[in-house]
Amino acid sequence: MFKDAAYMDNEDGRLCYAIEALIDKGLTDEELHSWVMEISSSVNKRYKDNGYSLSFYREQMNVKQFMQTCYFRLKWKGSGSKSRDLVDSVLQKWHRHEFN
Repeated sequence: MFKDAAYMDNEDGRLCYAIEALIDKGLTDEELHSWVMEISSSVNKRYKDNGYSLSFYREQMNVKQFMQTCYFRLKWKGSGSKSRDLVDSVLQKWHRHEFN
């Protein structure tokens, strides 16, 4: 997700298929929640280290699109309520440009 190019051709959707497969194989909501926290923290750290830049914007946009896609896929499957709540909270902060 952390690449210096914007996702295209539904890359975020294809990554969510991997998450769905892991859930089907036993990935717990707690494990997914922890992973989402790590991703969010990584984006926040990149902002604190580098501020706004084209590279940061692309990385944050990729992660945001991925999280949005996963949020709805999890919702439609009826799973990951704790992870969905975290994604909702993270996206609200990022919408307000709060990277902490």
